[in-house]
Amino acid sequence: MKKTDFLMTKIIATLGPATDSLEKILELIKAGVRVFRINFSHGSFNDYDKLIDNIRNAEEKSGQFVGILGDLSGPKIRVGKVIPEGVTLKNGQELKFVKKEIIGGSFGFEHSFSTTYPQFIDEVKEGERILLDDGNIQLKCIAKKGLGGDALLLCEVVEGNLLTTAKGINLPDSELSLPSLTEKDYECLEYAIKKSVDYLALSFVRRGEDIRHLKEKMKQANARPKGLGITSGDMGFSTSFEDNYIPIISKIEKPQAIDNLEEILEESDGIMVARGDLGVEMDLAEVALLQKKIINMCRHNMKPVIVATQMLQSMIDNPVPTRAEVSDV
Repeated sequence: MKKTDFLMTKIIATLGPATDSLEKILELIKAGVRVFRINFSHGSFNDYDKLIDNIRNAEEKSGQFVGILGDLSGPKIRVGKVIPEGVTLKNGQELKFVKKEIIGGSFGFEHSFSTTYPQFIDEVKEGERILLDDGNIQLKCIAKKGLGGDALLLCEVVEGNLLTTAKGINLPDSELSLPSLTEKDYECLEYAIKKSVDYLALSFVRRGEDIRHLKEKMKQANARPKGLGITSGDMGFSTSFEDNYIPIISKIEKPQAIDNLEEILEESDGIMVARGDLGVEMDLAEVALLQKKIINMCRHNMKPVIVATQMLQSMIDNPVPTRAEVSDV
């Protein structure tokens, strides 16, 4: 049997502290990486400068075009400050979310916590689920009490675990008025334009309007990608550079996005099936089926699609993937 070179399939790698050197990036390019993802959720602009400079230098040394994907953080809700050792939540226990900034677990607030989203208490309704730390902790809102600044949510712990500062919060049942872009995203967008990042990933997309808003912001800044080889089909984008925006990859990770898939696909230049947050907010069996559906929709519309999270995860420790992982690829 002859080996087949799947030219249309590309490898995207996220760079971190262990892989940010010029030498490591050259090794990754040699191994087949064609797009490097920079996660704007972590690090500083100085860190990003180092990554981009090393990527461009590696590109020049290797003679291989590689793209840079800037991943905007989006409106991620997080738990506020918690005592350094964290708080262990037990099944059946009751806890409160309050509006004012507190240190959860501290004296007087042993079972009370805050969040980074000011409208959290106003928009979560009784009976809705609250998932913390990628679903490792599951809560149910059982009551809303108080008014104004004294309002609070009373919750029951359905599945307990250790809770620490800044853990992510997922609200699969709630309709939120979160903006599609945060102040930090605007700063990162300006930075991405300045550094000629090739692609932008938009996190927590819920509707087509989210993508249109990002396009408008880029047009106002007259953004243009570096463009070396993109139109030749390296990533399958058909975007014209005269459109004045960097190709946008919409990350599907919210149940609301599933309801608006067609309009999101129409507005996007590419799609990422972000199985991490999607798998927290939806049943895992549904995620597997949705992944296939989204891939087929993208192929039908001739748009590139990326599958992310736990891709070949076992190869962190093993030299070969599992059969299930090969099937996934």
